[in-house]
Amino acid sequence: MGETIRLFRSFYAAGLDPEAALEMVGLSAKAKVRVGNVSGGERQRLAVATAIVGWPQLVFLDEPTAGLDPQSRRQIWDLVEACRACGHTVLLTTHSMDEAERLCDRLAIVDQGRIIAAGTPGELVAGFGGADLDDVFVRLAGRRLTESGWLESVEKTTHSLATSPAADTAQEGMHSTGDKSQAQQTPPQAVPSRAALNRPRSTRPTVSPTVLKPALKTGGFSPFYELVRSRFLEFWREPEAIFWVYGFPVLMVLALGLAYREKPIQQLQVDIVAGPQAAADAAALNATLPETSGGLRAAILQRSVALERLRTGRSDLVIQRDDNRDDKPEQTLASAGDVVPDVTKTSAGLVRYHFDPSRPESALARDRAHDRLERAAGRSDLLASRDEPLLALGGRYIDFLIPGLMGLSLMGGGLWGVGFIAVEMRIRKLLKRFLATPMQRWQFLLSVMVSRMLFMIPEMLLLVLCARFVFDVHIFGSGWAVAFLIFIGAVCFSGLGLLVASRAQTLEAVSGVLNFVMLPMWLGSGVFFPRERYPDAMQPILRALPLTPLVDALRGVMLEGRSLGGCWEDVALVSGWGLVSFAVALRFFRWQ
Repeated sequence: MGETIRLFRSFYAAGLDPEAALEMVGLSAKAKVRVGNVSGGERQRLAVATAIVGWPQLVFLDEPTAGLDPQSRRQIWDLVEACRACGHTVLLTTHSMDEAERLCDRLAIVDQGRIIAAGTPGELVAGFGGADLDDVFVRLAGRRLTESGWLESVEKTTHSLATSPAADTAQEGMHSTGDKSQAQQTPPQAVPSRAALNRPRSTRPTVSPTVLKPALKTGGFSPFYELVRSRFLEFWREPEAIFWVYGFPVLMVLALGLAYREKPIQQLQVDIVAGPQAAADAAALNATLPETSGGLRAAILQRSVALERLRTGRSDLVIQRDDNRDDKPEQTLASAGDVVPDVTKTSAGLVRYHFDPSRPESALARDRAHDRLERAAGRSDLLASRDEPLLALGGRYIDFLIPGLMGLSLMGGGLWGVGFIAVEMRIRKLLKRFLATPMQRWQFLLSVMVSRMLFMIPEMLLLVLCARFVFDVHIFGSGWAVAFLIFIGAVCFSGLGLLVASRAQTLEAVSGVLNFVMLPMWLGSGVFFPRERYPDAMQPILRALPLTPLVDALRGVMLEGRSLGGCWEDVALVSGWGLVSFAVALRFFRWQ
């Protein structure tokens, strides 16, 4: 609670000491307790403390004593008396007529959005009749329900009260300027003595000396620093957030790295239709050959079963010899759907290969199986050759994957870590409280971006270290260039997160928009596979996505050793996304 008061105090150039503000509302003993662990009444008192910590000349209090016990109510009353005694104006809303009669110099009764009566408590009681304000309120509400011309009668009575000599305007402390910060930061007047508060009203609560003489301080707090600090502390106190920011990306790298660290020669499934030559063909295909020739797994099955497995993708190739066929070629085509039979004449008869040409592994299985059957039939190679495998750092799939995962983490952290949090603060009405302070909009938005970037620095460092020491992934370019790309990537996606959150009102709405924004980049920015696999007509669109140039630049520096100048187009595109999105968010962001 003490940190909350410190944060709100930083929004004002001058005001109370945070400890003094807590003492005024009786929360000094709760300074180190988290807001979520206190009662509703204590939270209500904390809200009052945030309103008066800047010691403003004009204070708005919306039902400040709702839900409070009698002792806490009396403390709030003391505080209101102190503000009034110092020459400040307090605009207070309440449903308690007793509270209004005790505290207010002048009050107005509002019904259905209209002021139906206004004046001092004594004037209202005398003008409308009754023993106290409760009677006045009941009579006004009752007349509204039973009399058709009640409003004209009330307005006539109110006008007579307003023109009476006893009318007390109580407006001396009010400033009419439209500048919110000026209205709230006017230097407080000298604190009057206790004798100055001795008003004839006997029901006024006694004001304690501590409340009457608050300790005022000037400066010493930075709104931007306190916003970043509060966000930082809030993050480190949430174990779940720490795991999702730091643990989950590392687990993803480990899982994908173990799966693709050294991609083995692909094992292709070949089904052989049962027949006299099936056993010999299976032995030839299952024979152990040099790794570079590829791996085949052969199984002997009935023709209908083999074709069904090929159709459903559980097999890559079906081999059938003419002496094994039990129907016509047209029927084979119909059974296999899109499967294409390839006929090859051998000395042992006709060999038919059923495969799907739209599947690369199916076409590869056909070539490998044909080569092995040719060798088994006695074919000799006429051209002498030797395979020279290239196993160099930077050419593995894990090397390709790590820059993509870094960009993906920057995107997720920026969009969710900024956009989702901003909407959550709007739902909790925290942004509404910020609106009532002199804090500038850019200070809040920039603090959210900077705090998120501070979280991303150790996240990226963990990813790079994990890739280096677990999978031997090297950075062939400058480490400083990689750090700069991480920085502009964090700025870019933090700005996009603010833009998404600038108008969203619910968590469901912001979640849907964030997923809509992220999905094209997940699939089309080349994180898990090269984006060149998409049609040429889509390439300009994919190229314009903010994640695409970031991943391209990271791969250029980390795998190809390029400098920042060598990927300046990517850098300019990512930077442009960040600057434009932040500028638009600054223009359209709303507090409520």
